[in-house]
Amino acid sequence: MKLLIICTWRPRYAGDKRDWQFPPLSAVFLAALCPSHIQVEVIHEQIRAVDVDTVDADIVAITSITSAAPHMYELADRLRARGITVLLGGVHVSLLPEEALPHADAIAIGEAELSFPQMLRDFEKGRLQRVYRQPDGLPLAGLPVPRYDLFEKEFSFRHIVQATRGCPFRCSFCTLKAIDKHFRVRPPEEVIRDIQASDGGSWLGKKLVLFWDDNLTADRRYARELFRKMIPLRKWWWSQFSIDVAADRDLLDLAAKSGCKGAFVGMESFSASNLLAVGKRHNHVEQYRAAVRAFHHAGIAVHAGIIVGLDHDDAKSIQDIPAAVADLGIDLPFVNLLTPFPATPLYQDMAKEGRLWDCGWELHDGAHITFDPLHMSAEELESAYWATHHAFYSVPSTLRRVLRMPLHIGPTAAALNSYVILRLMVENFLNPDHPWPEETVANTPKLHPANAAASGKIPVALPVPSPIHAAPGYAPPARTDPR
Repeated sequence: MKLLIICTWRPRYAGDKRDWQFPPLSAVFLAALCPSHIQVEVIHEQIRAVDVDTVDADIVAITSITSAAPHMYELADRLRARGITVLLGGVHVSLLPEEALPHADAIAIGEAELSFPQMLRDFEKGRLQRVYRQPDGLPLAGLPVPRYDLFEKEFSFRHIVQATRGCPFRCSFCTLKAIDKHFRVRPPEEVIRDIQASDGGSWLGKKLVLFWDDNLTADRRYARELFRKMIPLRKWWWSQFSIDVAADRDLLDLAAKSGCKGAFVGMESFSASNLLAVGKRHNHVEQYRAAVRAFHHAGIAVHAGIIVGLDHDDAKSIQDIPAAVADLGIDLPFVNLLTPFPATPLYQDMAKEGRLWDCGWELHDGAHITFDPLHMSAEELESAYWATHHAFYSVPSTLRRVLRMPLHIGPTAAALNSYVILRLMVENFLNPDHPWPEETVANTPKLHPANAAASGKIPVALPVPSPIHAAPGYAPPARTDPR
């Protein structure tokens, strides 16, 4: 049997042709769940587009985030028109299964360690059900090594590993809690096994490990155990941390000793009112400077996520962000527009308030306005966002950050992070087609408040999910408290 797994992609900005940096882990992990008699191909549309007319497969599985969902549905409809069975899953399908079901022969809601192999077995036996959902929060012991050999060679960094899933926090804009409320950890020895399994495609690709975790240090006891086991590997690595870990200097030093060269932290806002409004109570603006210094003292670069358009933002406060970022010494800032993703508390609140726009899921990508701001017009928010974006990635700003990094974090971490920073400058500022959006506020229709709660949904009654049985060779252990 031939199986094609597609990880869809949609460019955020006009001029983007592909995303060469980091592949997601989902497709190659699904491939690892397949029995050996199935011939598996993986396509990441970040690198190569799918030619529906030439697809040679008995069954196609497609996964998608929200911004690529319309494209996923288009692919699925065209493949099914050719008589090919299509399975849909991933973040957006799990958030809106009712919407996805008409475009698929079967859908998987939530995680897929058990449900995906079950779908394949049922297909082979001619009894494929419409909806599959495995129990939430299963332990993560015994997972297979991802099929790293199926990553396209064009990816610059493909040494991707996951040690934990979920996050203990409940930020109102985040989709994690809408899908699975459980934070879990994998056995450290299995994480080490995965790190050693990938050749990375090059010396740097093998040396640099990217943890596909939402909050690697949420369980600090586990993080310490993992970092100690990583020290002999002599790797360099990046991951996402919550900023409160900066107060644990011993843990930061251990992370650095194990090879950590960069940490993405979700600062989100420089307004305490914004942070409280979105449930980010573990962030404290007055401690940002000390936190950045703590990471730098350990030799770790700070990659900071910033969200603009929160309910206590106005045009002036957004315009002040680049200066605040520079003053704190943040090494690599990322700015996104607030995006109300479906099924999140933020989305539900805005739907009740009649603030959502009927602009299509393709614009739910962090780079387009999809709602009515409170303290400024949509045009003012858009202008402030792009001004901040340009300020972050302009040539003078980028060079200042690159030149000061060796003073903060040492030459090795500075060189590694500078490579990425300079590439982002080229992609985000110097490319003449980039980063101006394809769609603007002027031609984006606003959703009538009376229909806001149903934005993007198709009213389809879901069948009862098919019972899930463990696949041969994988039996999840009893659930235990990871802490």
